[in-house]
Amino acid sequence: MATPNIVPRADSEGGLGTASKYWASAYIDIITVGAGSIGRDSHNLISFASDNEIHFRIDNNLKMKLDAGGLFPHANDGIKLGYPTLAWSDLFLASGANINFDNGDVTLT
Repeated sequence: MATPNIVPRADSEGGLGTASKYWASAYIDIITVGAGSIGRDSHNLISFASDNEIHFRIDNNLKMKLDAGGLFPHANDGIKLGYPTLAWSDLFLASGANINFDNGDVTLT
């Protein structure tokens, strides 16, 4: 038996369900995007368009990149990690190193 497929009528035409008749649940093993993106719109998305990189776009600006070497901001001094009211408590590093932020006091272990 062949694997069933859901195919649009034409390029980018068609959908699964409507606003009043939608799927209750769907179980998917993997979604492959290729050189596309996933997001709410072209201004807020995760892009896979570049080889070996993932780009994070917010408010129509590239904010962050992920590659085999690490996760980093797109521009120097570009974004912050945490907020005054949503702060990180500890940062754990390789080889057992730890940075603890305790009410303004910083402890390096």
